[in-house]
Amino acid sequence: MKFLKLNIIILLSVIVLMESCSSKSPAPPPAEQPIAFTHNAGNNVLNPGSSLNFAVTLTSAMPAAGIKVEVSTKEEASGNTVGTNSSVNSTSATVNVGVAALPQQLWCIVTIKVTSASTVSNSATQTFRVIYK
Repeated sequence: MKFLKLNIIILLSVIVLMESCSSKSPAPPPAEQPIAFTHNAGNNVLNPGSSLNFAVTLTSAMPAAGIKVEVSTKEEASGNTVGTNSSVNSTSATVNVGVAALPQQLWCIVTIKVTSASTVSNSATQTFRVIYK
């Protein structure tokens, strides 16, 4: 009987030691929250001038390395690029951007893309229409 108790104690001790010595892989870092944002330009904007400034506001958590805000404009009918594309890196939740050289009397599509600076697959895109009257 003593022999059986001693064997059980030794067996349990070995199991406890093996569990405490086994290597455990570190927990993966938490995934970034998906990018979400708003802008204050509106849609179907009847603009009185050839340029339009607006703010893009990140509504999701700011990625550790910040964000990249890209703005591009194309004529709606032809798909031709208008003006120059812009790209701004920021660690601020609100980024002021704009479009310039809008053609008069032609509807244009402005595309805003916000991307995590550390995870390029984490991005969101929105569009709006604008015309220089």
